[in-house]
Amino acid sequence: MTIPMVFDFMGVQLNGPKADGKTIVLNWNFTNVGEKYILSLENSTLTYAPNKQAANADATLTLARATLDASNLGKTTFDKEIAAGKRQDRRRWEEDRVALQSVRHIYRGLQHRHSLS
Repeated sequence: MTIPMVFDFMGVQLNGPKADGKTIVLNWNFTNVGEKYILSLENSTLTYAPNKQAANADATLTLARATLDASNLGKTTFDKEIAAGKRQDRRRWEEDRVALQSVRHIYRGLQHRHSLS
């Protein structure tokens, strides 16, 4: 899957009622493929824009594409990747921690609609 396809899939799986009232703007930088995106959650809708970065982003995630894939497949977690030092810049540990919390915020809303109680 391409990165836009991954983001589209995340948007389709978004649980609108659980995402209601939540907003996040994340910059994604995929170092090994040279792609950048803004991923935004607003009005219970997940959208993305390629080849852009938001000056007012809540966080910036800098990672290899394989890290996103492995996380989505359940083979790793962002926590494990950060602890293993799979970062481009170790000086930005605190930014990674904030970015990780933001990603978790989005993923909590990405439950299948059928799982609503």
